Amino acid sequence: MTKKIENIKLPNQDETDKMWNNISSRIEKNKKYSIKIRSSIAAVILLFLSLGFLLGYNEFLKPRTYQAVAGKTIINLRDGSQVQLLKGGKLVVNSFYFSKERKVYLDGDALFKISKSKDHPFVVATKNYETKVLGTVFTIFQNNDNFKLHLFEGKVAVKKNSDPNYYYLAPAETMNNFGNMDAITILKSKKIAVNQYKREDNNSMLTADLFFSECKVKNALSIIENIYGIKIEYPAEYANETFSGDLKNESVETILKSLAFYLNLNLIKNGQNFKLEK
Repeated sequence: MTKKIENIKLPNQDETDKMWNNISSRIEKNKKYSIKIRSSIAAVILLFLSLGFLLGYNEFLKPRTYQAVAGKTIINLRDGSQVQLLKGGKLVVNSFYFSKERKVYLDGDALFKISKSKDHPFVVATKNYETKVLGTVFTIFQNNDNFKLHLFEGKVAVKKNSDPNYYYLAPAETMNNFGNMDAITILKSKKIAVNQYKREDNNSMLTADLFFSECKVKNALSIIENIYGIKIEYPAEYANETFSGDLKNESVETILKSLAFYLNLNLIKNGQNFKLEK
């Protein structure tokens, strides 16, 4: 049996629109509040990620710079290597993480004691040269174009930045360019302790390998004079002539004979002094 419902008043159009607008307004407010919460959460997460990246970058990836202002500074690197940075020197250490090589940049003088790693060679980049090692002890002295490296232990490979070819040094050998970018000398000497070696040491030289590449005659002869402690006279007009050649473990007289032949000059010896003449 159906019961009849009476006296129910239905809302008119204005009332219906008002009710619907009220419901829509509440739904929209809830949406905005939900979006605001999600945005706040995302901002907090992004902040933590940014802080984490910044802290990680500063700790593990950012290059580190060291300077020896007042005197010698000892730097212990993360790989166990040690660098004694001499007064006035500057060392920039790249991150060793995610890299196949351990690379540093040196301006000035330093003594290196490098931990061994066959898979990650240690590279010292300087103004004009690059030195690559696996694990060794060596010192670098440099000033303007002057570059000198003495090896105490292990092996190193050295090259000019502009040349792909390496020169290989064994213990007690010194590489010295005597300030000339067109010449390389490798001097073999008696072994000496690290704390006894000085920048000027050339005294105990046993043998010398000389490499000249389009080197001016005046510069080549000056280098030979410095190495062997002799004086060489030559015609002034030949000073800017160039000479190329590899002279390995030769006597000074043999070296000068090679130069004389190259320049079509005669060699005259007078005691410890030599003269190149027409």
